Amino acid sequence: IHYEVAGEGPAIVFVHGLGGNHAVWFQQVADFAVDHTVITLSQRGFAPSGGARDGYDTRVLADDLAAVLDAAKVPSAVVVG
Repeated sequence: IHYEVAGEGPAIVFVHGLGGNHAVWFQQVADFAVDHTVITLSQRGFAPSGGARDGYDTRVLADDLAAVLDAAKVPSAVVVG
């Protein structure tokens, strides 16, 4: 799962919807990164992340999000979608 991190402070994760990727949040990142750790991710099946675009359920996507938080060493975050 591709993700990017910017800023420092309490964590916020921006998760895109159908038809997007991590880049749809580019206008929010700079503002929130002033005083937050901002994580944007491309969900499974959306470039530049790998995988097919179907066959997933909310449990798989939640597990992917948990894996991103673990990799970024972020114990908790507010999720925006």
